[in-house]
Amino acid sequence: TLQALQMEKPATNPLVLNEKNKESKNDEKSIGIEISTPSYPEGKFKLNETPVIYAKKGTPLLSIAREYDIPLARLFDFNDMQSTIALTKDQLIFLQRKRRTGHHEFHIVQPGETLFDIAQTEAIRLSSLQELNWLQKDDMPAIGEKLFLHTKADVMPKLALKLLDTTLTQTSIH
Repeated sequence: TLQALQMEKPATNPLVLNEKNKESKNDEKSIGIEISTPSYPEGKFKLNETPVIYAKKGTPLLSIAREYDIPLARLFDFNDMQSTIALTKDQLIFLQRKRRTGHHEFHIVQPGETLFDIAQTEAIRLSSLQELNWLQKDDMPAIGEKLFLHTKADVMPKLALKLLDTTLTQTSIH
C-alpha cells in the first residue's frame, strides 16, 4: 500500500507540545501530536523586521486594510493570499512586504504545515522560500525536511507523497 506522506524523523519544534502513543479502536498504535498556536502579542508587532498582526478567524480583511491604511490588494500581496472576504483561520497578517530571507537559517517541516504556513510563520516571501529550496508551486516537502531560509539549498528537499485518486482500485493495481 502507498502511504500519504513519506515519514521522516520529526525534528524538535517548540510548537509540538505533546507526543504520545494512543490506542485506536483497532488496537493499533498511532502517534497523536498536539500542536498549539504560538502566543502572539495584541496589535501590531514585528517578525523578521516586518510589521504584522495576529488576526482571528472571521476577521474581515477589508477592516484590517482600513485600520492600517493599506490598500486591500496590497494586503493580499503582502500575505501571498488570494482575494477573500474574511479569514478562514487565525493567522498572521503582514502589513508590509515580507523579506526575501527568514530570520532563522532554516525551518524543519512539521506535520500539517503547508509552504504558506511556513512562509507566514518565518516571515519570508512564499516565492523566496520556494526559490531557496528548489520548489515548484505545488511541491510540498516531507515532514522533517530542512528548508533553507537564508541561502540556496544544495539540493531539493524530499517531497511528501501525494495521495492517489481512490478511484484507482485494486483492479487497476495488480
